[in-house]
Parts: sequence; C-alpha cells; structure tokens
Amino acid sequence: MTIPDITIVTPCLNPGKTLALCCQSIRDQKRVSVDHIVIDGGSTDGTVQWLRQQADIKWLCEPDEGMYDAVNKGLRMASAPVAAYLNSDEQYLPGALRTVVEKFADSPRDVLFADTVIVDESGHYVCSRQALTPLYYHTMLCELGTLTAATFFRTDALRRLDVWFDPTWKAAGDAVWVLQLMRKRAKMSSVRFYASSFTDTGHNLALSTTAREEMQRLRTMAPQWALWLKTGWRICHRLRRLLHGMYWPKPFAYQIYTPDASGSRKSFNVASPTFLWKSRLGG
Repeated sequence: MTIPDITIVTPCLNPGKTLALCCQSIRDQKRVSVDHIVIDGGSTDGTVQWLRQQADIKWLCEPDEGMYDAVNKGLRMASAPVAAYLNSDEQYLPGALRTVVEKFADSPRDVLFADTVIVDESGHYVCSRQALTPLYYHTMLCELGTLTAATFFRTDALRRLDVWFDPTWKAAGDAVWVLQLMRKRAKMSSVRFYASSFTDTGHNLALSTTAREEMQRLRTMAPQWALWLKTGWRICHRLRRLLHGMYWPKPFAYQIYTPDASGSRKSFNVASPTFLWKSRLGG
C-alpha cells in the first residue's frame, strides 16, 4: 500500500455547500498524494449523503465533543508523514501541498506555518495574514498569530511528543495546542508563501463569546510577571512583523473556488494588499 505524502483532516457539522469547495481545493493539488479524511459530527443538511458519493475521501460520521475532538479522531487515522487540518469553509491554494511537502523534506522542522489570504464569503480579498513563528507569552496573553488553515506538522511529532488537541477547549484549542508544542520544544518555523484561504464570515468561532472567555481563561494561567509584561509581548510581536515587512505586503494573485463558480477556481488579483484585518484589531 502506497503511503500518501500528506493527510488533511476536515472536521465539519452541517457545513452546507462550503465543504464541496474545500474538498475540491484539496482534490486538485498537483504532484502530491493526499489522504483526505472528513470527520462529521452528525450533519443533517445532506452532507453525509454527499460524502457517500465521494470515492476519494475517507469519512466518519458520529457524535463528538466538538471540533477538536473531531480533529483528533482524524489525525489518529492519519497515515502520511505530514498532516494538517482544514475547516470546511477554508481552502488550499494551487500548489500549496506540494510546496509544504518539499519544505518538510528540506528541514527537520516539526511544525510549519505559512501565510493565508483572508476572503469574504464571495471569495473577494479582505486582507493578508502572514505568519511568524509564535512566541510563548504573546500567544498566551494576546493571541495566536497564526491560522490553522496554513499550519502543517509531522504526524510522528504528534505521537513522539504526545501533543493532541484538547477537546475541553471549544474555541481557543489552537492556541493551547501550540503552547503545548512549545513546552515540548517542538521545532517550528514559518515560510513566506500563501498556502490557503480563510473565509471571514463575520461570525467565525474566534469572534464568539466562547473564544473571548477562553482567551481570558488562558491569560489567567500565565505567571504574574508575564502579565505585567503583556504590553511588551505585544510590542515585540509587532516589531517582529515590522522587521519582516509584514505591514507592506506585496501585490499578488490567488485562485479559489467560489459559490458562484464552483466548477473551477476563480482568480483574484490584489493590486493593493493590506495587513489590516478590520474585524480583528489585534496583532
């Protein structure tokens, strides 16, 4: 049996039409073998019926304890040396997974962070979200400055370090997971290329009351001296972004599947990109 290059896990619950677009963005990746696993929490919108017709997707439908529990289920099924999880309203850009596999082949890194294009529900450009390797106390006290849509990792690192997503966290589990990896001294790095798109719906999980409450809970876990330096961690993060030129992103183009043209990718040219994500003023 041939081992795939990369495993992608997609958790979902009543995703509607976005799941098909997400899956197509994985299906059309070139020069890379992909094991795509969809973990459905019990959808009632026709998703299961649609999945039954997709011969190239492995899937499981059963109740779970939330998104992070679903992600863990998929990752434990992973057979490829590299893995990631991609939510149903996110997509990979053309060539992204081949580039990721090549980056891991060139380095002993455990985790790789890449850049993401933020789009609206029609696929139009909102802003650029370029990744830096996270800092421990900035992540704990301010925000996780990376997006899981462009986070990739070695599956053997998860097992070797025994670092899985904690399902008791419902919204801030990504930050908790990255903090665990840093405590276990996982090798992390960031690279400059756009790997994915993230849809800003205006009601994403990160904007929820649960997310705000969990980030506050995470801050209470920091030592007092770190809390006193909270402003310093934020300034340090912004200086790092400044030094890496992230406040002046360069013009580029991206191609994604959109609801009005789901049969093929639609191209968007961004002549005047911006770092400013107006609905999220942090970072």
